[in-house]
Amino acid sequence: MDLLNHDQIFAMYEQLNLSVAVIDRDLKIIYRNQAAQAFYSKFFGEREYLGYSTKNCHSPVHQKNINALFLMFAMGKPMNFYHAKFPQAEGGELTLLQLPYFVDGKVEGIVEIGIESSLTTGGRGEHRRVFQEE
Repeated sequence: MDLLNHDQIFAMYEQLNLSVAVIDRDLKIIYRNQAAQAFYSKFFGEREYLGYSTKNCHSPVHQKNINALFLMFAMGKPMNFYHAKFPQAEGGELTLLQLPYFVDGKVEGIVEIGIESSLTTGGRGEHRRVFQEE
């Protein structure tokens, strides 16, 4: 099999049934798949989110937390995730995963993956498993 090219990689992200967005150091969305566009529109209102500053939908406290997350990523934290209650979400819960992306060894942004369901023990996502554990 040949390696995927740039267009094939973006097409793959468009086909995922979960939200994928990349946010730069200034908290601006510099990539989002269609699922992320729908995800953000559902929770924060209809608009184009590519190029949008997420500072507009985060409180000053949350902005400080995001800045701290950048620092933690720079110090080697590999990932952050959390579960949140959102009335608009399927089942009223979300799981968000945040991973750093690097350019020349420096943290330049966050890749954020959003899933409409809690993946916590007892959450809706736990009951949607395809395979059973032994």
